[in-house]
Amino acid sequence: MATNERGNSRAFGDRCSNPTHSENHPEELCCTYPLLRGTEDLAEFIIQNYSGRVVEVGAGCRADVALCLLKQSDLDVVITDKLDRGLCRLRVEKDDIFSPHPDLYAGASLLYSIRPPLELQLAMGALARKLGADTIIRPLADEIAELPGFTRSLINVGEARFYLFKPASLPQDGFLKLRRPMPSPGKCH
Repeated sequence: MATNERGNSRAFGDRCSNPTHSENHPEELCCTYPLLRGTEDLAEFIIQNYSGRVVEVGAGCRADVALCLLKQSDLDVVITDKLDRGLCRLRVEKDDIFSPHPDLYAGASLLYSIRPPLELQLAMGALARKLGADTIIRPLADEIAELPGFTRSLINVGEARFYLFKPASLPQDGFLKLRRPMPSPGKCH
C-alpha cells in the first residue's frame, strides 16, 4: 500500500476499525456520514487542473475531498486543521493558517477549504498569494471573501459549486489598485 510522507494511504484495502461496522467493511467507507453533495465533482476538477501538492485547510471533522483525491490521484494531499489527529484514517497536520508552517505548504499549487469562515478565507488568500497558488473555497452559503490580489470565478461542475481564486497579475509598478480612492492625508470623512 503506497503512502505519502504524512502516512496517508493511497489504497483503501485496510478494514474499518469502527466497532459498529462489520469486520469486512472497507476502510474507504469507515466514516459514518454520506459524502457532501458534489464532493466527487470537486475532486475531479482538482485532479484535472492541479498537480503536485494540494492542501486542504481547516478540515474540521470531514475529509471527503481529500479521501477522493487520495483514492483517485497521485496528488500529494496535505490535510491541515488546528488539531493534530487522525480523520477517517488520514493524518491531519496541526497548523494555524494565521501563522502557517511553511513546510506544509511548500510547492502547493492549490489551497482549498470546505465551508471556511471569512477570516480563514482571508488568511488562506494571504498565504496562497505568497505561494503563487490558486485557492478554492466551497462556502456554506453566501459567506465568501474578496481576496486581495486574486480574480474570483464561480465554478459549477456537476453537482459541485465553488469559488476559484487565481492570483491576479500585478501591474508594472507592482502595486494592486484599490477599488475606492484613499482619502487625502489629514482629511477624515
